[in-house]
Amino acid sequence: MQATRYELKYCERCGSLRLRRTASAETYCPSCEQTLFRAPLPGAARQSKLLPQPSRLSRATPPLPASRPSLSCGGLQ
Repeated sequence: MQATRYELKYCERCGSLRLRRTASAETYCPSCEQTLFRAPLPGAARQSKLLPQPSRLSRATPPLPASRPSLSCGGLQ
């Protein structure tokens, strides 16, 4: 008869404690794993009407180049 080893692991989404087989790569509990599996991908979520869209002003105006102030310190004049 072969012994099976388990280790205590917490779910990285909800924080619940559970036992998993040693050397397993599972990081989520079964219920969180199903929830994450059914969640939309990040690229598809941007097209949703529920998420705020970037304002038109921020998309139309390119960022201004940063200017550096000229400092004269410590040199002979």
